[in-house]
Amino acid sequence: MADSTVKSFKIATSTAEAQAKSGGFSTTIKSGYPHQYQNFNALTWGVQECDDQPKNSDSKLLEYPVYWTGASRKAWSKAMGTN
Repeated sequence: MADSTVKSFKIATSTAEAQAKSGGFSTTIKSGYPHQYQNFNALTWGVQECDDQPKNSDSKLLEYPVYWTGASRKAWSKAMGTN
């Protein structure tokens, strides 16, 4: 069996939850986050409302940036523009 080339990383759930709460639900802010999650990788979540994305326009699954434990950048700013 060949070694995996996929790198693993850890994200602190409490930090990600705090950032999502801080970001709110507006999708018209300067940073571009949060925005509707499009699931281009066809991930299966096991929750119908999430699995229907992007076909179901009623779904409100939003994407927020998160940073892994140990990353130099700890949080995103909803006031910061995208690169």
